[in-house]
Amino acid sequence: MLTAEEMPGYRVVEADSWSEPRPPVGTQTFEPRACAVIAQPEGGAGANVKYEHDGEPEDLHPRDITTTLYAKGEAAEWMAELREAEERCGTFRSESSFGDGVHSDRMTWLPEPDAGDEALRVERVTEAGEETTLHSLTTYVRTGDLVTAFHHKISYGPALEKDHLATLLPSPDEDLVDAQIAKLLGDRPA
Repeated sequence: MLTAEEMPGYRVVEADSWSEPRPPVGTQTFEPRACAVIAQPEGGAGANVKYEHDGEPEDLHPRDITTTLYAKGEAAEWMAELREAEERCGTFRSESSFGDGVHSDRMTWLPEPDAGDEALRVERVTEAGEETTLHSLTTYVRTGDLVTAFHHKISYGPALEKDHLATLLPSPDEDLVDAQIAKLLGDRPA
């Protein structure tokens, strides 16, 4: 994973790695059920780094990069299923075992970045009643049997002015995507 020195302009908040599949933290149900593919499968070994912009106050939702190793062919299968979900999962409902109610989700599939063997980028807006909205941007990049997910999310309440919201919304950081994938492939920049 990228280190703090390789992420100029950011500070690393937390880093983690694991050698065995991690047990799921909770369960989620989706309606229609075909949209469940959006919940990334657990996979096997992996690593994660959480980071935020340097010089800004502590972020309630730091960005993160997670790389997961899958059994041969499973990463490509999951990406194919996710690509099929583009057609049928523009809007759906989800509910988690955390007891935080039923959510209404809207997905917008964005232009694919040119990274790894294949990549997908999706914007997801999750509304939990009228109280809180979670807005996330995720870029998935597959390199062989690895899937690297780049997450950036914010949450906000109804009092946030729309003009201010536009300045806060997640945006892709192509330089970090390129640097992380190059490091995974062993093409570290000088």
